[in-house]
Amino acid sequence: MAERSAARTASSRSSAAAGAVPTLTTRILWVLGAVAWLFVAASLASFDTADPPSHVVSVHAQPIGNLCGRAGALIAYNAWYLLGIGSWILLIGVGIAIGAGLSGRRITHPLVRSLGMLIVAVAGASLHGLIAPTWGPLAGAEPGLAAVATVGELTLRFGGLGTFLLIAAAMLVGLLLAEEQIILHLPRLAIRSFRAAHRVTVPQITNLMTRPETPLKEAGTARGAAKARGRWTSSRSAAAAAAIDPDAGGLGAVESFDPDDHEIDETDEVDEAPKSKRTKKAARPVVVDEDEYEDDEEDDEDEEYEEEDAYEEEEVLPGAPQVFSEDALREKISRLPVRFAQATQKLATEEDLQDLQNMAELAGYRFPGLDLLVDPEQNFSEELESLVRDQAAALEQALKQYRIDGSVEGIESGPVITLYHVRLAPGTKVANLNAVSSDLARSLKAINLRIVANMAGRDTVGIEVPNPKKEKVRMKELMSSTDNFKDMSLPMFLGKDASGDPLIADLTKMPHMLIAGTTGSGKSVCINTIIMSFLYTKKPNELKLVLVDPKMVEMSQFKDIPHLMCPVVTEMSKAAAILEWAVRKMDERY
Repeated sequence: MAERSAARTASSRSSAAAGAVPTLTTRILWVLGAVAWLFVAASLASFDTADPPSHVVSVHAQPIGNLCGRAGALIAYNAWYLLGIGSWILLIGVGIAIGAGLSGRRITHPLVRSLGMLIVAVAGASLHGLIAPTWGPLAGAEPGLAAVATVGELTLRFGGLGTFLLIAAAMLVGLLLAEEQIILHLPRLAIRSFRAAHRVTVPQITNLMTRPETPLKEAGTARGAAKARGRWTSSRSAAAAAAIDPDAGGLGAVESFDPDDHEIDETDEVDEAPKSKRTKKAARPVVVDEDEYEDDEEDDEDEEYEEEDAYEEEEVLPGAPQVFSEDALREKISRLPVRFAQATQKLATEEDLQDLQNMAELAGYRFPGLDLLVDPEQNFSEELESLVRDQAAALEQALKQYRIDGSVEGIESGPVITLYHVRLAPGTKVANLNAVSSDLARSLKAINLRIVANMAGRDTVGIEVPNPKKEKVRMKELMSSTDNFKDMSLPMFLGKDASGDPLIADLTKMPHMLIAGTTGSGKSVCINTIIMSFLYTKKPNELKLVLVDPKMVEMSQFKDIPHLMCPVVTEMSKAAAILEWAVRKMDERY
């Protein structure tokens, strides 16, 4: 006890020396630092991407939305731009240091502590850049420039997992540099809390339930007496009072427990204290109630029956009809409704385009005839129906094979893609479908497929699968849909959508249009279709075209049409001059 008192006295003296009373000048500096910290915190909290000097918007907000004005907006923008979320980590560390200074505590090794907090801030921002690189207020530097550079270099050399481990190690090193005592004390605190949470064991609980005369009161009395004598510490007193012999009492034991029968060794906690010696008393038998055991056995049998009934109920789930034979499956699929948009196929006539062609008069001009266009394919729906029904049967078999409770409820077939409506059983997640999407595509002999989780007005999941045979879409069929383009000024007959419905757009509703795609995706076919749409609906006095063809292969077939304002441009110098003229005309009109 004397040694411990001396140690405490020395510790208190060293603490008093470390926490010497600061001078008035030091306190004023700490107060000014606290005010500056509050200013920076308010600036970060009220950061707005529309405030100057943000690069996210072209026109900055007036007045400035930041609570700290232009200076606050400048500080917040640079902090987010450089460190991202790490700026908040650095701000928290500075706040802790300011609080310690105001309370009179001396901060040892301030440069090392500052370096540690800076490392933690950069590591936190880098972790943000690794996990969620697209989340952040500033486009192009969402996690901060420091995080973007760090994650980019590390990922290039060590991959995703290696980068995560290096960032986690850097964060731990920074925390040790910033405050090593707290970090090193955390494992001890966790172990101590774990031991305290598991202090009352299962044998103790069972012993308290089976014995009316529990030693709880006696243990409490012994613990109180021990505290009064000052022999036990607070952390070990509860565990010592509740100590139990594993060979006595509890589940499956043959002896009851008495706290007076067991000797507690507290040599680690008590300095030069005499050990108490007690004599072990005779063991008393535990009274076992046979009726209680019989009730427990009956409860166990009832639980087994309930589990078997629940298993049988899970085998037959409502919502998704189960089909277990191939003949029954084919019969079910044959009754499914199949929607073909091209089932009502119709060819365009001269009357369908008459309203658009007669909007202006031009003597002697004659539109190209519809006989120049190829007729659409015939009987394509009948040929495709058998294919999609076989594919639907294969899809349902694949769902059953991968243990997904679902059935095909409807089919919508387009020219290129077929949409299967699948009804999942209650409790079945769409994530299960996404997990086996590649396996389902292989079962359907398709390159890939797309899963549409939610569709408006439907409680089914959509699975889009490429058709085994694709339909060739013809302009002659699209021109028959007069209801879709009768109010358009410059209709473009682009094709059909995924459901097979005509896709017709008005160029006047889209003043700028870009056609892009990979090689062989149909860019040239789309441009040719647009020009042909204009030739069939507009006269030369209504529409003038300027065609620029640097490759000299795309527009050569249109060199003789009367709608050209100038010959097809193939030289880049002439193209620049013509485009400059066109821009000037647009400026004059708008």
